[in-house]
Amino acid sequence: MDLPLGQPLQDMYGVAMGPFIVDDGYSFVRERDITSQTIMDWALRAEGPLASTKIEASYDLISNFSKAKAAEEGKPPPDKPDIYTILN
Repeated sequence: MDLPLGQPLQDMYGVAMGPFIVDDGYSFVRERDITSQTIMDWALRAEGPLASTKIEASYDLISNFSKAKAAEEGKPPPDKPDIYTILN
């Protein structure tokens, strides 16, 4: 997909990481707690057992591929990242 987020950025991807940590006295049981309703609650309102743990990291970088391609084409090195990663 060609997204207007910066040249030559074209694709974005994310990684959901577990396990989910919950307060003492509560539990998270995948078979019980992941239902179509909890998925909708999370997707539409960011609520329920799938809501973010508020632990997140991200980074972006200019890849060696992008730098080499610019050099081959006689262009200056890129000043915008072509890889952006979000870890939840």
